[in-house]
Parts: sequence; C-alpha cells; structure tokens
Amino acid sequence: MELHNQVIISMDSLMELVAEAAAKTAIGVYNEEHQMKQKERRRQILRNTKLLLENYRSFKTHISRSVYDLSTATESAVDLLDMMWDGTGNTLNIQSIKQSVLRTAVIMDHITKMLKIYKGYCRQSTPEAQRQYRVIRKMYVMDPPLTVEQISAEENVDVRTVYRDINVACKALSPLFFGIDGIQR
Repeated sequence: MELHNQVIISMDSLMELVAEAAAKTAIGVYNEEHQMKQKERRRQILRNTKLLLENYRSFKTHISRSVYDLSTATESAVDLLDMMWDGTGNTLNIQSIKQSVLRTAVIMDHITKMLKIYKGYCRQSTPEAQRQYRVIRKMYVMDPPLTVEQISAEENVDVRTVYRDINVACKALSPLFFGIDGIQR
C-alpha cells in the first residue's frame, strides 16, 4: 500500500512538472509571437512614415489641383493615419474623390506641422540632427528633390551617411506622425 501511495505521489509530481513545463513553453511561444507582432507593427509604421515622406510632393499636388478643400473634412489626422495600418498591412480603400482629397489635405496639414516641429527639435540639437532634417527636406520636401548623391555632395558626407540620416530621421518622425504607436520599443 505504501508503495502504491508513493507511486501516486510520484505520478502527481510528474504531472505537476509536465504541466509546469507546458505552461512555461506556452508562455514562451506567446511572448515570442507577441514580440514578432510588435516588431512587424514598428516596421509597418516606419514604412508608412517613409511612404508619407516619399509621396509628400504628390500629395501637395493632389490637394492643390483639387476642387475640394480642407474646410469640409470630417476626420482628424490621427484617425486617418491610424487607418493607414489596419493590422493586415492593407491600405485603406477610399470611396470617393472628394473623400480622398479631404483626407489627403488633413494628412498633409498634419505632416507639414510635424515636419516644422521636427525642424525645431533639430535646430536645438546636434549638428548631426540638423543635417538629418536638411537631408529629409532636400530628399522629400523640396521641389525638385535632390538625389542622394547630390545631398551627399552638398552635405559633404558619404552616400551611406545620407541613407543613415534618412532612417534616423524617419524613426524620429514616426512618433510625431503616428503618436504613441510610432514609438520604437
């Protein structure tokens, strides 16, 4: 009988160990998946930041040639930027030209204001940060834009430095464009 009780206790202990190991494995898998989703979300936000900058001049043209204006917009810039990433990586489908123009105008107003704020931050920061703002302005805001090679020559830096400046600036602009969702964790 005593041997039977020991076997039962041992089986109970074994089952506890198995359950504990399974729980730890499940938590590990969950944490890994969660980190991968967070990393993908950060990558998507950085991608959207770059897309907004790359299309800045086109957006400006779209708005300036439109028959609609910003005064009739109903969504906020934050709402519209949030819709840019729906969790699947798909972009938002716009229902009408009017909505498209109005949404673009709201987003452009937001981007323009955030670029001015970024410029102010950079002016009060290091010479490197000031150069990063100039690189973004020359590459995405100026019309006509400069090439990476032209910016490299003007700034007296290597082409790789220009690309690095773009990446650093986009990481700094993401929280300005997307709020808390744009923070790199």
